[in-house]
Amino acid sequence: MAGFELAIQASPAATLLVEDSGRILLENAWARTLFGQSVVGRCVEDLIPVDRADRHRELRGAWQAEPQARLMGRGRDLTALRADGSTVPVEVGIQAFEREGRTWTICWLVDTTARRQLEADRDAAWARALQSQRLEGMGLLAGGVAHDFNNLLVGVIGNANLALGVLQPGTTAHDYVQDLRRAAEQASSLARQMLTYSGRGPNRIDLLDLSSLVGDLRDLLRSSVPRHMALHLTCDIDLPPLAGDANQLRQVLLNLVTNAAEAIQTTGTISVHTTAMTVPSPGLPDARPHPLPPGTWLALQVTDDGEGMPREVVDHIFDPFYTTKAAGHGLGMASLLDIVRAHRGGVVVESAIGEGTRITVFLPPHRLPSPVVEDISLPRGTILLADDEPIVRRMARRVLVSAGYTVVEAEDGRQALDTFRQRHAEFDLLLLDASMPHLNGTEVFEAARALRPEVPIVLSSGFNEAEATTKLQGRGLSGFLQKPYTPDDLVQMIARVLARTTARQPNG
Repeated sequence: MAGFELAIQASPAATLLVEDSGRILLENAWARTLFGQSVVGRCVEDLIPVDRADRHRELRGAWQAEPQARLMGRGRDLTALRADGSTVPVEVGIQAFEREGRTWTICWLVDTTARRQLEADRDAAWARALQSQRLEGMGLLAGGVAHDFNNLLVGVIGNANLALGVLQPGTTAHDYVQDLRRAAEQASSLARQMLTYSGRGPNRIDLLDLSSLVGDLRDLLRSSVPRHMALHLTCDIDLPPLAGDANQLRQVLLNLVTNAAEAIQTTGTISVHTTAMTVPSPGLPDARPHPLPPGTWLALQVTDDGEGMPREVVDHIFDPFYTTKAAGHGLGMASLLDIVRAHRGGVVVESAIGEGTRITVFLPPHRLPSPVVEDISLPRGTILLADDEPIVRRMARRVLVSAGYTVVEAEDGRQALDTFRQRHAEFDLLLLDASMPHLNGTEVFEAARALRPEVPIVLSSGFNEAEATTKLQGRGLSGFLQKPYTPDDLVQMIARVLARTTARQPNG
């Protein structure tokens, strides 16, 4: 026994000497620290939660019948019971010794709390990575489908507009085509949402009236709020204009109102307010994603009188995959913050338990430049039209020919470049699809500009402008046409580009 005691006291781990009955004979200081008390004289099952003690007794008996050493690193994971009633995860290694006709068992125990936390963090990180990959894959799929969908919608919307131009209003055929155009425009909106989800949305920037944008959603907002909740909209008039993507800002508002409705357990009120606010110096340091500098901002406020959120929830509300909802995916507020960041704005969240929540989205007002009169009369000319979708080429050719242009078509990038090389002096403008087989729009742009550096080139794509023109930044791209475009969009873009080109040419 004396030899055992020296070895046990020298052990760097919590160590016990146990006899066959399960009674503990010796312990070291590490064991007393682990259990929070001396355990000498107690049965090992006393150190295990009650609901697991009987099972441990059975396993101990089976092991004693055929004892095999379990060294640390290959031991069994168990749960130990401390003196204060708390539990601690441990790894247990055991070794049987026979001496003087008796069998003793030495048990080594190591607290595995830190290791298990590391494993849990690793598993959570792995799960997040898998989820991120899954979402990325879904986003790529959605983006690809939406891009192809937009190509088809160019033909549908464009030809519907052409048909409406020749059909007599009020006729059955006119009504049919008008419904067709409306359905195609709704499909176009759906495609934009898919692109936004994929991170490749069009980001179409227009001058907007924030109050009008909110007011136009009044009916949709009311339908998204349960009947037992009140919804109040207060929109200031004559606000400065806002340069933004209307679809993305609608998404922000719908997200905020939906979250507010979910925060109200029974009856309650949701208030939406648009206004211009002056942020005094030194600004708003708590704004996300960055502190908000002082100045005049457009503000979209959504307030609810729900149960409110504790500080720790507010601190993590914009973290990807963070959610307090049982069925939530934790992407709504993260996506909202991405949209606000893209609009150079900020978000401030004010909430406390029992006091409800107010979320304010700050957006920069647009400073209108001095008016410039631009001559966009329709200069005539010859256009090289390159797109691998026949329906797009046919529609665009019809529109441009009817506007007085001469159009030469190319069904892919290689044919477009070959045609331009042979006849480059004839063309007044190139209209190129960004994604074509053999040579894409960027490659044709580079080769064409090498032949004629001054030739105007317009790029068209179903992806957003930033993505489609990444390699052409600062290289003199004349214009970008977002698909799906209407005949008016096409004619006005071509006219503006040619008008600017004509204005820059020296007088003959």
